[in-house]
Amino acid sequence: MKSIKEYFEEVETTKEYDTEFEEKGKKTSEWHYYISSRKVSARDLLYPARMEWSVEFMHWLPDVHFGEGFCHA
Repeated sequence: MKSIKEYFEEVETTKEYDTEFEEKGKKTSEWHYYISSRKVSARDLLYPARMEWSVEFMHWLPDVHFGEGFCHA
């Protein structure tokens, strides 16, 4: 298997992390990948990753509480 650098010369940083969720006793897991042309630390990527999830959460609330996901208007 080729490394990411073999496909994209300008890549300086690759980070991955696993998130786990549990809802109604069912556990799920997702992998997230970040690729950058800048040299950045895991700490530098933590803020954008958390902001991404805060936006997702803001969309999730109306979907769950008001059923917006079922509205096709």
